[in-house]
This record gives sequence, structure tokens and C-alpha cells, in this order.
Amino acid sequence: MKTLQLNQLKRYLENNFTSIIDISDVAEEQNKTIFFSRALAFYALKTLANVDSDIINDCITDGYNDNGIDAIFYQRDEHILWLVQSKFKESASGAIEDGDVLKFTKGIRDIIEFNAKQERFNDKIIAKSSEINDALEDYNIKFKCVLAYSSNDTSAHMKNTMNDLLNEINTDGEYLSVEYFGLKEQHDALKAEGNPINLDIDLNNWGKINEPYCAYYGQVYAVDIANWYQNYKEKLSSKNIRGFKGETIINEKIIETLLQTPERFFYFNNGITIICKDITYKRNPPNHEHNGFCCFDVSVVNGAQTVGCIAEAYNRDSEKIKDVKVLVRLISLKDTPNDFGDLITNATNTQNKVSNKDFASKDKIQIKLMKDLYLDGINYYIKNYEGIQKNAKSFDLEDVAIALACSSDDISLVNVAKGQVGKLYEDINKRPYTTLFNEQTKYYQIKHIIKVLFAVDEYIEQFRNRKNIHSLNSRERGFYIHGNRFLLHLLYSIIPKEFLFGYNDDKIDNYINSKELERNCKKLADIAIQCQENLYPNAALHQLYKNKDKCTIIKNEVIMQYSNSNN
Repeated sequence: MKTLQLNQLKRYLENNFTSIIDISDVAEEQNKTIFFSRALAFYALKTLANVDSDIINDCITDGYNDNGIDAIFYQRDEHILWLVQSKFKESASGAIEDGDVLKFTKGIRDIIEFNAKQERFNDKIIAKSSEINDALEDYNIKFKCVLAYSSNDTSAHMKNTMNDLLNEINTDGEYLSVEYFGLKEQHDALKAEGNPINLDIDLNNWGKINEPYCAYYGQVYAVDIANWYQNYKEKLSSKNIRGFKGETIINEKIIETLLQTPERFFYFNNGITIICKDITYKRNPPNHEHNGFCCFDVSVVNGAQTVGCIAEAYNRDSEKIKDVKVLVRLISLKDTPNDFGDLITNATNTQNKVSNKDFASKDKIQIKLMKDLYLDGINYYIKNYEGIQKNAKSFDLEDVAIALACSSDDISLVNVAKGQVGKLYEDINKRPYTTLFNEQTKYYQIKHIIKVLFAVDEYIEQFRNRKNIHSLNSRERGFYIHGNRFLLHLLYSIIPKEFLFGYNDDKIDNYINSKELERNCKKLADIAIQCQENLYPNAALHQLYKNKDKCTIIKNEVIMQYSNSNN
């Protein structure tokens, strides 16, 4: 069967990509092999990232000096940088060679340090410099590394090598993941491609709406939903506005509920909406407590995150979710207006979402701070509002959380403020929220630390817009992007405490207006960049400034040098 699957894959690649994949840089005797390898690299992106064929040659980087990376794609809206290595063999057997896997991991490391390692890449990858740098400057970036190969074989060395890379990169969070896209996955995708998804869905405790259009609602076992995702991946929600975003803060909370308190999941989750070209009963007459439905040409138009989280929880511990049920709506598009499916998709994805900020706005501490600041002529927005003109007299909960975290002596809070600011207020009943916001948090302290926050942000913005910023190398520029909250923390550390936390406004105002803040920002930044390069010259900056231990070491060195320079 492997030979049959491989031949079907080859025909698909030839039929769909022969006329559009560029192999003009390849010797004639290598044309076929290189074509299939490049086509396979793109097919991996097409399947896993829903990449359109019209940008195929923009993604392919295979060629001499590619550093083991055959395709690159920055999925900007999803904050994902896809890196692919593909190997095509006519035998349909054998894993990727150990040396090729090692080369791939080296290329991934060099991409993460792209500005310092550009000379290691070919012109195709250099041409993507802007795209790669945009990805590296994305605070929420995730790297998805794909090994695409025309067999089902994986070697222990292959997996060990990739696991070593995962352990190295993911010391401070889940930045990198690996996907093995072998012949089975490729053939499964072929079976699904071009064909509508038809599902037999078992609904429990279901009901029906007849007018004006037909719809059903009820409960579906989470295990069934996990199986849908295993079979169809992102195609299941291809008509949705957004696909599964992976391990975001919110999604991790969903997975945590599934695995730790599965009995509560039904009550905590909004469920899934599925549109279908048509729906029929699997058993007629129907059993109103439990019945199967034949659903034709289905698409999940709301609840893609729920589906992805269920699949991830199933992969981690399928036994834990075996009894979980999920609220599901099935909407039939039969006898509806032509655009009704699009209207459902848009409507179910544009309703206002409740965020962690909204929950925090109910906290009596926030309400008191808001009232005290208002009496002092300051607008503190503790709910979500659009169009706030932010400055030292008008700011929101996120600004205050960042300022409190960075003015704290606990550098781990600074790392959170940089990497996952939402975690600072995701649960108002426990740390870190209760560390930042408590009875000792005074409105006049917030006034002062907020002034410093906006002054530092303004200094960095002005510095980055000046011509001399272009004279800095990429890692120096990177400090002002990835180390901005660390610089704020350093400044808070040297400002006299009575300026920040005392009642009097004059001291902090004079400190800012006299340009002393600007002078100290520059001095601290210069020292910090020097320490950054002396201590961690090869560290990826977007990871470095989310690492508590390394930031502590840099901070101690910076403060020591700063103090010595003032003596």
C-alpha cells in the first residue's frame, strides 16, 4: 500500500504543481527529484498552514546553501513562522538521514539568530529577510518546524535530535513545535482535499428549530470532536475567520479545564457552531434523547479554538476527556439564502468577547483606584474601551499592570509583562494579580510609575525614529524592541523610591522634566546592551528578555556598572 500511496501522491504533485514550481536553478538530470522535494515542501505548507498556491515560489527556499530549510512561511495573523525540510524518496521507505535532520536543526537555530547569521543562507532566504525579521520581532511568535518525507518511517536519532532542539528552545515557554508530515499524513490530506467533509454526528439530548431555517442543537462527546480534528485538521474550520491558534493563554485554560475538571467543561464552554449543506436523520424515526445525523459538506464556523483544544487535550490524556460533552449547533443551509453561511460565519465571530480585563473591572480595588485617580483629574479605564488616547492622564488596566510589574523587585513579573501581559490579570484571586493589586496599591503610586512608563516608551520611540538608530547593529536595535520592559525595570530600580511611591508629585515630575530620566535611559541601555552581548552573545533576544535567571544576571551586572560609573 505504501507504493500505491506514493504513486498517488506523485501524480497529485505533478498534476497540481508542475507548471508553477520553479526548478530553473537545477541541473536537468536532477529535475524530477528536486521538483518532488520542493512540491512536497509546499504541499506540507498547503495542508498544515492553508497556504495558497499563488505564493508557492515565495515560500520555497530549497537550493544550494539553504541551511537545511526548504520552505519558509510567516503566517502573520496566527503569529507562526513555518520552517520546512522536505525529502522525497522513490522507495517510500526510510527516515530522513541523520545528517539532514542535524542540518535542519542548525538552520532553525540560525533563523532564530537571523540578523547575525544571514551569511549562512542562500539568496532565496535572504530575499525573505523582511518577512523573517517581522516574525522575529513579533512578541507572540511561535516556530512550527515540519519534517516532510515520502515514507512513514521515523528513526530514534531523528526524534532525539528534534527533541534536543525542543528542550533547548522551549526552556521559557512553548516557542517551538515539531510536526512529522509523513506519507500517511500526506495521503490522508489527499483523501480530504477537494472533497467536502461529511460527518455522522451523534447528538445527545438534542432539539430542533424548524423556522425560519432548520437547525439542531445538542451535546457531542469530546472524543468524537477530537477524531474529527485528527482526520481533517484545519480543513474542518476552513470557512471560519480564524483557525486554531495553538497554545495561547486562553487555549491553555480551556485545555486545563478539560484535563483537570472535565465535569465542568460543558458549563464553562460556549460550544461549537457547524454549518452543513444538508442534514438528514441517520435513524428514522428519530430518538429524541439520542440520534445520529448525516451532515453533508460541514464546516466549523465558530469554535475552532474549542475543537483544537479538545484535540490537544485528547493527545495529552484521552482517558480524562472520555465523558466530556460539548454543546454543538448544526445549521442546515438547505433552503436558505445564498449568502446565509457567510452571514452566520461573520455574526458568530464578531460578537464582543469577555476578556480577563472585564473580570478584573469588577474588583473593588480597581474601582477604588479608578475613583481616586478620577478625583485627581486622571482617567483610568478598567474596562475595555476602544480609541483611548493614552498618556499619563489617560490609561488602562494593561498599562498599570505593566508599570506595577516592572517597578516590582520580582523580575519574573517583568518577564510576564513582556511575554504574556494578560497573565498579570487573568485570575483576580491569585498571583500575580494579587501581588500587584491589593490594599497597599495606592493611586498616587500609580500616577508616578505611569508617568515613568510613558516617558520611557516615548524615549524609545523617539530613539528608534532618529537616524542614528540605523547605525546600530541588529542586536542593539533588538534590545530596544525585546528589552524595552527590562529597560523600564532597570530605570525603576535606580529611581529613588520616594519619587515613585511617595505622595508628592514634584519629585518625579522634576526627574522627568529635567531630562535626567532620558540621560539615565541611554546610560542604562548602553550598559545593558554591552552586558547582553558579553554574557549571552548567541541568545535569541525575544527569548532572553522573558528568561528570569538570565535577566537577573544581566540586571545585577548593569546595576553594578551603573553604580561604579557614578562613584
